[in-house]
Amino acid sequence: MIKDEFPKIGEHKGVALHAFQSEARLAVVRGDIDAVDAMSDWQDLWRFAQDQRRAPEARMFAGAKLRVIHALAADARVSRPGFDLELLDALTCALDSVTWADPDRYGPDTDTDHDRPRRETPLEIGPRYERRKG
Repeated sequence: MIKDEFPKIGEHKGVALHAFQSEARLAVVRGDIDAVDAMSDWQDLWRFAQDQRRAPEARMFAGAKLRVIHALAADARVSRPGFDLELLDALTCALDSVTWADPDRYGPDTDTDHDRPRRETPLEIGPRYERRKG
């Protein structure tokens, strides 16, 4: 089995932090995680999970909170929040993947927002790096 999960260097509030980031970038990631931690409204969490300029770790955290909100509504037999679980999966599935990691910007290659933050140095792991170094 190929391990595709992004390497971790620690955690913040129980959320794993991706490796290959500067301390300045990790401060941004921790701030995004803090923002998600403070959210309880599913609409705010949904917007955050879709925002490709936000840290992938925090977007995954928003996705996890949304899945819990959905499950709790289902268990309580009340109407579910108005987001699509399959779309949520599509938005978040590559956020922790080495295979899909963008070597130049934070987040996966599947993200298309050109305003995503650039990496300080190109990522040197994964299949895209292997192809580059030839």
